[in-house]
Amino acid sequence: MGRDQDADHIYRRAYELAATGLHLEPITIVATLIREGYAEADKILDNLLIRADLRLVCSRNWPGNVPVIVEAQELRIEPAPEQDNRPVAPDLHQARQQKH
Repeated sequence: MGRDQDADHIYRRAYELAATGLHLEPITIVATLIREGYAEADKILDNLLIRADLRLVCSRNWPGNVPVIVEAQELRIEPAPEQDNRPVAPDLHQARQQKH
């Protein structure tokens, strides 16, 4: 097989393995491919988008797993407001009337 055909075969085989429900992460797929004789699998699948896609296929097929998709964004946890019966945001209309 030519180099492009080898890469295509590795991609197809990686997705087949991801769909079996036996893998949770791409690293175990790469290890399986290497054991199957595809020494270049790690280099060919060394791409963040490909591994993310494989991870998604794995999670969809993992037995009993409910896939959780988290968008790439900054998550912040802010402290809860203190419980002292004051409004969190003052009423601006009341504040203007009190100034006059």
